[in-house]
Amino acid sequence: MFGFFKKAPAPDIPTGADGPDFSVVDSKKKALALVKQGTLEPLYLLPLEFGGRASASNTLYVPIGVAQIKQGIDLNQIMPLIEQGEEVEYSAEPEYQGNSMVPIALTVNAGPINATIKIWGEALGRE
Repeated sequence: MFGFFKKAPAPDIPTGADGPDFSVVDSKKKALALVKQGTLEPLYLLPLEFGGRASASNTLYVPIGVAQIKQGIDLNQIMPLIEQGEEVEYSAEPEYQGNSMVPIALTVNAGPINATIKIWGEALGRE
């Protein structure tokens, strides 16, 4: 009746020559609307397999497919090191552009592994 329970519409994501521009996703509410729409998905900084929790402080929102890329790095490159008994100091650091809640890149470091996933924006133009 008064719109109290009205869901926020997902923002339109402009697409340019370098792909989608997520700069309009400047709030968690907008990110969650895009998750519901199927444009974004949650990604855990510290994977659940490594003891991470499904919590707000461990969750990013990224375009569909990015979480699978990170999971491949975590499970196929880093997990074998852990299974071999190596002590691995793990970090996953997002990089942002402007006020967007969607990171432009995510760098994963664990022992000898250093992988950067370029997601959108100025990160795509880097070597």
